[in-house]
Amino acid sequence: MPRRSIQQSKYDELAFPIRIRFRVPPGGIGEVSYRLHDWMIHQIGSGACAQHSSSCLIGSAFALHFRRIEDAARCIAEFPELELADAIDSPAYISPYKGRDHGKSS
Repeated sequence: MPRRSIQQSKYDELAFPIRIRFRVPPGGIGEVSYRLHDWMIHQIGSGACAQHSSSCLIGSAFALHFRRIEDAARCIAEFPELELADAIDSPAYISPYKGRDHGKSS
Protein backbone atom coordinates (compact mmCIF):
# COMPACT_ATOMS: atom_id res chain seq x y z
CA MET A 1 0.00 0.00 0.00
CA PRO A 2 1.50 3.36 -0.99
CA ARG A 3 2.13 5.91 1.72
CA ARG A 4 0.67 9.33 1.23
CA SER A 5 2.26 12.39 2.67
CA ILE A 6 0.22 14.53 5.03
CA GLN A 7 -0.84 17.91 3.67
CA GLN A 8 0.83 20.94 5.24
CA SER A 9 -2.59 22.24 6.31
CA LYS A 10 -3.10 19.08 8.40
CA TYR A 11 0.31 19.52 10.06
CA ASP A 12 -0.54 23.13 10.82
CA GLU A 13 -3.92 22.10 12.22
CA LEU A 14 -2.13 19.77 14.62
CA ALA A 15 0.73 22.14 15.46
CA PHE A 16 -1.06 25.45 16.04
CA PRO A 17 -3.49 25.60 18.98
CA ILE A 18 -5.51 28.57 17.68
CA ARG A 19 -7.51 28.48 14.44
CA ILE A 20 -9.80 31.20 13.14
CA ARG A 21 -11.91 30.69 10.04
CA PHE A 22 -13.06 33.66 8.00
CA ARG A 23 -15.50 33.78 5.11
CA VAL A 24 -13.96 34.62 1.77
CA PRO A 25 -15.05 38.20 0.95
CA PRO A 26 -17.54 38.64 -1.94
CA GLY A 27 -14.79 40.00 -4.22
CA GLY A 28 -12.51 37.04 -3.49
CA ILE A 29 -9.51 36.61 -1.26
CA GLY A 30 -6.82 37.91 -3.63
CA GLU A 31 -6.00 41.38 -2.27
CA VAL A 32 -6.85 40.50 1.34
CA SER A 33 -4.61 37.45 1.16
CA TYR A 34 -1.58 39.56 0.18
CA ARG A 35 -2.23 42.05 2.99
CA LEU A 36 -2.76 39.22 5.51
CA HIS A 37 0.40 37.42 4.44
CA ASP A 38 2.46 40.61 4.70
CA TRP A 39 0.96 41.51 8.09
CA MET A 40 1.46 38.00 9.48
CA ILE A 41 5.13 37.87 8.48
CA HIS A 42 6.00 41.38 9.69
CA GLN A 43 3.80 41.56 12.81
CA ILE A 44 3.61 37.97 14.05
CA GLY A 45 6.59 36.21 12.46
CA SER A 46 6.62 33.51 9.81
CA GLY A 47 6.97 30.62 12.28
CA ALA A 48 4.11 31.73 14.52
CA CYS A 49 1.22 31.61 12.05
CA ALA A 50 -0.08 29.95 8.88
CA GLN A 51 -2.86 30.47 6.33
CA HIS A 52 -4.82 27.79 4.44
CA SER A 53 -8.06 27.37 2.55
CA SER A 54 -10.89 25.94 4.62
CA SER A 55 -14.54 25.08 4.39
CA CYS A 56 -17.66 26.23 6.17
CA LEU A 57 -21.38 25.59 5.98
CA ILE A 58 -22.07 28.83 4.13
CA GLY A 59 -19.81 29.83 1.22
CA SER A 60 -16.04 29.60 1.01
CA ALA A 61 -13.61 30.17 3.85
CA PHE A 62 -9.95 30.31 4.78
CA ALA A 63 -8.25 29.50 8.06
CA LEU A 64 -5.53 31.32 9.94
CA HIS A 65 -3.53 29.37 12.50
CA PHE A 66 -1.73 31.02 15.42
CA ARG A 67 0.43 29.96 18.34
CA ARG A 68 -0.88 32.66 20.67
CA ILE A 69 -4.41 33.89 21.32
CA GLU A 70 -3.08 37.46 21.57
CA ASP A 71 -1.84 37.28 17.98
CA ALA A 72 -5.21 35.98 16.79
CA ALA A 73 -6.95 38.89 18.56
CA ARG A 74 -4.52 41.37 16.95
CA CYS A 75 -5.33 39.90 13.53
CA ILE A 76 -9.08 40.25 14.07
CA ALA A 77 -8.57 43.88 15.15
CA GLU A 78 -6.29 44.62 12.18
CA PHE A 79 -8.72 43.21 9.59
CA PRO A 80 -12.23 44.22 10.77
CA GLU A 81 -13.60 43.76 7.26
CA LEU A 82 -13.19 39.99 7.56
CA GLU A 83 -16.23 38.08 8.75
CA LEU A 84 -15.86 35.00 10.93
CA ALA A 85 -17.08 31.82 9.23
CA ASP A 86 -19.68 31.29 11.94
CA ALA A 87 -22.64 29.30 10.70
CA ILE A 88 -24.36 28.10 13.87
CA ASP A 89 -27.53 29.94 12.83
CA SER A 90 -27.53 28.20 9.47
CA PRO A 91 -30.29 25.64 8.79
CA ALA A 92 -27.46 23.31 7.71
CA TYR A 93 -25.96 23.30 11.22
CA ILE A 94 -27.16 20.36 13.32
CA SER A 95 -26.44 20.00 17.03
CA PRO A 96 -28.27 18.43 19.97
CA TYR A 97 -27.63 21.73 21.80
CA LYS A 98 -29.08 24.01 19.12
CA GLY A 99 -32.08 25.91 20.41
CA ARG A 100 -31.54 25.12 24.09
CA ASP A 101 -31.69 28.02 26.49
CA HIS A 102 -28.42 26.98 28.21
CA GLY A 103 -29.79 27.51 31.71
CA LYS A 104 -31.28 30.95 31.12
CA SER A 105 -34.46 31.63 33.03
CA SER A 106 -37.57 32.42 31.01
